[in-house]
Amino acid sequence: NELGANPITSTTSKQSAEMYRELVESEKEYVQILNALIDEVYIPLRIRGYQLYHVTTVRIDMVFKHFEAMQSCHVEFLNSIEKQENVLHSFGQVDFASTYLNYCDKYSDILDECVSWKSAQFREFLQLRLQDASVKTKKAIDGQLSSLPRFLYRPFDRIMYYYRYINDLGAVNDNVAFDRVHHAIKHC
Repeated sequence: NELGANPITSTTSKQSAEMYRELVESEKEYVQILNALIDEVYIPLRIRGYQLYHVTTVRIDMVFKHFEAMQSCHVEFLNSIEKQENVLHSFGQVDFASTYLNYCDKYSDILDECVSWKSAQFREFLQLRLQDASVKTKKAIDGQLSSLPRFLYRPFDRIMYYYRYINDLGAVNDNVAFDRVHHAIKHC
């Protein structure tokens, strides 16, 4: 896109451009968090979970497998918006709805499963993972995974972030696509 073209809509505005930059940065942070969760928690836990905590891979997958689908969606979305494509179009192209709806449907079972894990042992596991993790990974994980149930709620926070973003975008821009995307996100 040329400098004067706004990636959000065909109109240019400083407020829209700032919102766009904030979305890109927020999306990068969320992708880092998902990458860290998968690389530093899910995969090592899957490899050694039963041996250390008597948690089977089936139970571990039930809790964490949805984050791989989320990571894929968010990487795709981030790549799209970094290319400065239309953000509303990008929301429509990435399959957030089925990914997050599937997670929402399983959320109660996921929490029940986590409650059955010994929290002190799991916190110890997370602390060990943080000690071995890179500085970049530590930044993404630290403070995010201190409470597994709280972290498992984070996808709901992300949907609310998008909902607020789309609402704010609609207040800044008059765009027909806004209503369609707003409706889709509202029903996630």
